[in-house]
Amino acid sequence: MRWALVACAFSTAAAYLTPSRRRAASPIARPAREAAGDDDSAPELPDDVSEARARLIARTMGGGSLTEGSDTKAVQEGWAYETPLLEAGCVLLGGTEQDFGFGLRQQYFHKCVLLLTQHDDQFTRGVIVNRPSRREINGWTVWCGGDVEEGGVFAPLGRKESKGRPPALECLSTRDVEGARRVSKGLWTSTFESANKVVKAGAAEKTDFMCLCGYAGWAPKQLDGEVERSSWHVAAADGGSLVAELLAKEEDADAPLDDGLKTWASLMARIGKDAAPDGFDFDDGMLRAWIDARLDAPRMDVSALADAARRQTRQEAFMKTITGNNGAIKPGAVLACQHVTGSDFLLEKQYLHKALIQVIAVQQELVIACVLNRPTSRKISLRLSPESEKSKTVAFGGDVQVKSAAGGVVWLSRGPLGDKGERLPLGSVKGSSEGDADATHVISAKDVVVELQKASAFQADRVLAASGVVAFHVDELARMLGVGHLLPVPLDDAPLEECWALHSDDVSTPGMTPDGCWHAAFLAGVGAHASCAPPATPAELNGGLADEALTRFIKTFLA
Repeated sequence: MRWALVACAFSTAAAYLTPSRRRAASPIARPAREAAGDDDSAPELPDDVSEARARLIARTMGGGSLTEGSDTKAVQEGWAYETPLLEAGCVLLGGTEQDFGFGLRQQYFHKCVLLLTQHDDQFTRGVIVNRPSRREINGWTVWCGGDVEEGGVFAPLGRKESKGRPPALECLSTRDVEGARRVSKGLWTSTFESANKVVKAGAAEKTDFMCLCGYAGWAPKQLDGEVERSSWHVAAADGGSLVAELLAKEEDADAPLDDGLKTWASLMARIGKDAAPDGFDFDDGMLRAWIDARLDAPRMDVSALADAARRQTRQEAFMKTITGNNGAIKPGAVLACQHVTGSDFLLEKQYLHKALIQVIAVQQELVIACVLNRPTSRKISLRLSPESEKSKTVAFGGDVQVKSAAGGVVWLSRGPLGDKGERLPLGSVKGSSEGDADATHVISAKDVVVELQKASAFQADRVLAASGVVAFHVDELARMLGVGHLLPVPLDDAPLEECWALHSDDVSTPGMTPDGCWHAAFLAGVGAHASCAPPATPAELNGGLADEALTRFIKTFLA
């Protein structure tokens, strides 16, 4: 079978667009008239309109005192106030009121401070300014400005990501240097080439610039919709003071990278919002994990070298158990999946943590597998005749849709379906022959319908319908074997029958839980590879952030 793969089967992106309660725009506060004799004169209008608004608002605060001193102090300390106006120079603060947060996807947006450098009828562009990193480009330490055109600079530690295009670099500065464009009062932006030229000429230092790699972008009116869904709090702020404050922070090379949460909380407090909202411990933890994996720099010491050696030994041993004499991975191999360290199965593809998968095809350098222990509430109907149909529970097989399969659903059977089905080379158990009744076969929906129409002793529970598959590049799969995220499971001990039972329409007989299927497979895999140091124990894999991420994924997308 030729496998044509496209986008995700169970769309997770739509969840980020779910409308939530609309946040009313806060009008600019207007000063109330005080008793005769108070200074209610309008402040002198500066050359920056946003600062003028800040002065007006400052005069209405602090016990109702309308004094020039109150607004001057506010401006000197770096002003900020909530505004309904989107414009270049304004700041977006990651929202806390939306129905769906950034814990499972795009963690870098969680409680971010994003400064718009362009906002017009054609395009809106902004950069995150509270995500420093320890990554370098051409001798410059870069900050993570966003996920667009970051060029693989922020690939997870131990992995390489080639985006095919050079990274987009932008340099913010509080100095008006040659080639710079004014964003707002006291803040300019330059291309990396212009900033580098100024530094080489001795007119500025690298520390005068915030060099940002990547950005966030919106089509016309797109950002307006996100603001209406409370994805962002919009603030007018003194961008020059904000950038200067962030650049002035001293970085301790031995301490964890700054997560930017204090900067976000400070600005939230300035605009009158809750700076410490409840219910975000998970999202905060996922942001911390993303920063450690994506923004930190690799460190080589004795323990890292020893760990690298163990991973290499494990990778070689595990690969031998799932490949043939020609070195190619054989379809039918069963693997226990678990998050052990780093970002795999934690920051993305959380459904693979404590999952059991079976390889169903190898297409050039792509390994295609199906998750076996992720039941859902979804059903698919098979029309047997104009008057009758049969429904079947659908499993979640992965986030990649098989375009060549009807409805994107892959069908597997334990044993052949009549004389139909493509038997997987490693689909048999206990070394039985080609006709093994328990061998995994890839079948089609049409084959299932034909067997159902026969009204014979067809056992529907021996058939599994899965929406989507998982796809790994061979090199990536090998790396995950070395880390311990993937563990080969002997077919003799793989709980395949128990996995099939998870998706049975007959719930009268309780069986193993999804976690129980993984646990049994994991122990079997560890026992079969006693010569290799196990990546972790079941106890070490219980109760952590990855478990909570899996629970949230299932509740959000599969329940």
